[in-house]
Amino acid sequence: MTRILAKKIGRVVGLDVSEAMLAKAKALTRSDNLTYKTGDFRNFSLGESFDAVTCRSNSLNYVNAPVELEDVFRCVYHHLQPGGLFIFDVLDETRFRQLADKKVIASVGERVFEIYFFYDPKNRISESRVVIEKVVERHRRVPIETQDVRRAASKVGLMVADKFGYSWRYYVLRKPI
Repeated sequence: MTRILAKKIGRVVGLDVSEAMLAKAKALTRSDNLTYKTGDFRNFSLGESFDAVTCRSNSLNYVNAPVELEDVFRCVYHHLQPGGLFIFDVLDETRFRQLADKKVIASVGERVFEIYFFYDPKNRISESRVVIEKVVERHRRVPIETQDVRRAASKVGLMVADKFGYSWRYYVLRKPI
């Protein structure tokens, strides 16, 4: 996403906690207006502000609990210009229940991989396992509901400007002017 945005706007900063993912992104980057920074979205400080911040591919579902959205939103708030937008997508419990006990087999080029989805409704935890050539990668996520987003946004001073989608929800939050 950062490379696509860098072709369309003046300055883009990508943030990720994984040095390996950042190294891969940097290797694919050919833009002077794009930089990558290491950091956790719950606690980061870039020393600059932006007109917009985005968090894609249901990454916010990787918080340990919905209450941590407040930490993320607070960091975003401090990095937004007045009137700036925060755009993100999340999966809710309905989506995790729909995916539960499903298996997907896909291929990318010559590589075949399998994804197994599990959901524990009692603890509200989703786990997926990606199997590639006998290597298992585990993903633990929590559902994010509209009330979680509204509560966290309200606590840090962001306004919900728009919300759309069903079970895979998209939000636009705005920092007041």
